[in-house]
Amino acid sequence: MSEIIVFDLCAQVEELVWEHDIGYIEASIMLAEKLGIEEDNFGSLIKTNQYIKAKIQEEAEQLNFLERENRLEPI
Repeated sequence: MSEIIVFDLCAQVEELVWEHDIGYIEASIMLAEKLGIEEDNFGSLIKTNQYIKAKIQEEAEQLNFLERENRLEPI
């Protein structure tokens, strides 16, 4: 899929997060449902965007959906 389309999807996720004061996981699910894209396929599309991917991973760790990764703090 085109990088432009992926960028647009990620921008729409970000917009939903800010407009509705919801998390990235919920925003991704809402957008996938709105566009009629299966959640697994939607995830494959947006995982190329490192910012959105990191936000979803961080949120999933906070909700204990994923094990927390050990990360080094930036210097």
